[in-house]
Amino acid sequence: MKTIKALFDYLGNALVKSVNSALDFCNFIGTLCLTIISLVSFKLKLDQALFYKQLYEASCKLVFPLTVLTIIINVSVILFAGPLVKQFNLEQNVIKITNLILLKEALPSLIALTLAFHYAIRLIELTNSMHIEINAYEVQQHILSRILAICFAGPLLYLYIVIVNFIVIFFVLSVEYDIILPVYLTNLRDNLNVSFFILSIVKTLCFTLVVGLIASFYYHQFYRKVIPLYHTISRLMTRAIFWLIIVNIILVIFEYQMGN
Repeated sequence: MKTIKALFDYLGNALVKSVNSALDFCNFIGTLCLTIISLVSFKLKLDQALFYKQLYEASCKLVFPLTVLTIIINVSVILFAGPLVKQFNLEQNVIKITNLILLKEALPSLIALTLAFHYAIRLIELTNSMHIEINAYEVQQHILSRILAICFAGPLLYLYIVIVNFIVIFFVLSVEYDIILPVYLTNLRDNLNVSFFILSIVKTLCFTLVVGLIASFYYHQFYRKVIPLYHTISRLMTRAIFWLIIVNIILVIFEYQMGN
């Protein structure tokens, strides 16, 4: 009997938590829709100072860590892929392979995960201002500014890291394979085209939109004091990773269907 009671207690608590989470999400979606409608109907004006502050936090502050991570990943991928391409006599395709892995697959995910981690850490800093009451108008401004800033920052960071990526790859390949600059530039021109970069930027934009929505949702929860801080941070990171995987699978399937 105790086991059955414990089982039903567990199921009941899980059901209540699921319903509460669904209600909180509906509350956030309602606030977001109201914000967009107010903005489109000119009843709400975007706080430009807050937007530029959010854009600075989502872009400029992440330039250095993303640069360091890009260098580490580039060197690791090239050194790891080197023996493989030599084994199958694919040295002439090493530039194409490394750029495909790094620019189209790794870089959008890296930018999105870095943004999610950054905003999770930012929640700790906000605990110092929890005594300040935030009204509904300020909540709308924070939600809108954060989503727009993250969506703008993603493609900007992508374009910057692409330049860093090309420079790092060239230096590593020049040491590893004695590739000279004219050969490297010729390979880039032959293997990379405009559609490649458009698809990569669209993928980055989709990932950053997901992170922006998730970050804004949990910041909304944080402002409403619905869940404690440590739950907010862990859920922001885990939900971001989960939905990035789902969105990536959807984009891969869509790209495959378009290719056929």
